[in-house]
Amino acid sequence: MKKNRDILEATGMTFWGNHGLTDDQKATGQIFNVDIVVDLDMSNQFNEDMLTAGLTYTDLFVTTQKVITSETYNTIQHVGQRIIDELISLNRPTPIHNITVTVKQPFPSIPDSTLDYIGCTISRDF
Repeated sequence: MKKNRDILEATGMTFWGNHGLTDDQKATGQIFNVDIVVDLDMSNQFNEDMLTAGLTYTDLFVTTQKVITSETYNTIQHVGQRIIDELISLNRPTPIHNITVTVKQPFPSIPDSTLDYIGCTISRDF
């Protein structure tokens, strides 16, 4: 049976969070930028023309905001995985094939470095 492959994305989301390896990074906080791309079947949303028929842009934003702003982790890798875990736990009636999350930390605290950002991209198939 052929799978419908549609893309839902939210890019350029920016939040202040308290993540990092040092106590100072966690206490002071810093900016994190997040992009999410979800490969899913949006047939229900197309047919019913209702947001309640599946995963939404608001789900992507609110879930990311919650993980970045109200939780604390050592690594951005773990932050990315937490976002994926939370999106899956929403249990929307939308078959999800893949979620890709990119978490970027502008102005990293790496001595003597000149970087726009550090980041990681996590991609999970379902």
